[in-house]
Amino acid sequence: MVFYIPRAYVGYVAFMLQYYVHERIRDMIRLAVGLYKYSERVDGFLEQSLYWSSMSFEYIIRCTYGKESHRKELNEIIIDMCDSLKGTNSERETLFQSLDGLRRIRNKMFHPEGAISDHEAKSLLSYVCKMGGCEFDSLLKEITYEQVRQLRNRVFKIPSVLPGAKIPDQPDICESDFDDLEVLYEKCKCLHYNKLVTYLSPLRLEPEEMSELIPTTGAIWLPWVLGQSGKRRHVRTIVLEVRFSPERVRVGIDFGSEAFEAKAAYYNLISAGKLNGHLERLARRDYCFYDTYWYFHVRNVRPVKDCYPLGMEEIKSGIESALFEIEMKRHRRILMKGHQLLIGKIFARGSKEFNQFLTRIPETVKEIFYDLVPVAGSVMQSSKVTDLKPFANN
Repeated sequence: MVFYIPRAYVGYVAFMLQYYVHERIRDMIRLAVGLYKYSERVDGFLEQSLYWSSMSFEYIIRCTYGKESHRKELNEIIIDMCDSLKGTNSERETLFQSLDGLRRIRNKMFHPEGAISDHEAKSLLSYVCKMGGCEFDSLLKEITYEQVRQLRNRVFKIPSVLPGAKIPDQPDICESDFDDLEVLYEKCKCLHYNKLVTYLSPLRLEPEEMSELIPTTGAIWLPWVLGQSGKRRHVRTIVLEVRFSPERVRVGIDFGSEAFEAKAAYYNLISAGKLNGHLERLARRDYCFYDTYWYFHVRNVRPVKDCYPLGMEEIKSGIESALFEIEMKRHRRILMKGHQLLIGKIFARGSKEFNQFLTRIPETVKEIFYDLVPVAGSVMQSSKVTDLKPFANN
């Protein structure tokens, strides 16, 4: 049997065997690696990784075998493929043992044949990467969560919620919703794409894609950008956000995980005193500085009026190290998972301010965004952020 594969589709070569790997299979392989990478953080990702690595393995074998693959079982195809190859008996036997071993791991995934160990999962994934013409360790190191999200949408063909899409109306958000993120998420979707669009349209703000519902992350992110939205610009620039967690709601400035230029511009503007007029106004209106870590956790909350103007030298002293961190992460292609000196308001659950916020959410968000749009505009102009390219082609 001769396998003729066009050069554009040549994958891992074992003796004279060339694997047929089209682009959708490559996406499935990359998705499997990304899900494996983040499986310790998100429940269910390991099982999804095993599923897509198993599917990738079977697709590659069947596509390589040809049109008659649907008539045969996977083990029969592997036997035929190995028997047809040039080489010594020992080489053919070695290849058969490898492919048949992976087939057995694949069977554990689709049939109740026992649990799959982490060693087996990694072995299957590593070999499938070779079949697909990529290197497991390099891909594991480089792939980002943002790329995993995009790959999931592409492989699953999940349509994004776009501005103008019809979102079912929901009752107003109430305090009990904060005990169940699934309920809160549906109400936030209505808030983000329906109610706030009406209130915020005069501010030239556009809604970007809200975060996925992953309960183990513990937060729901509603990002807005100045100017035209789309292509997930919020990942690479300054945003105005509403962020819900079980303990609080945060409304204010934030940065995407790849917003290196915008974040550096923000710190440089503060350090040069070019935001002093804005800070003076925000200090009178009870805004806070705060830092974040691991995306949505908050620390170092302090009123702007306690920092401006008397505490600005202390703030500026920390900006140099923050700028160094930005440059280091940009150079090493590391996502930014937290930020310093964000400005906004925090409504802690159980406080009087929290209860007041719930009674007029759209109005309060509009008031806060109105105060912060000039800051975001200054950062945008200084950084000249238009449509920055992400880390890598996804």
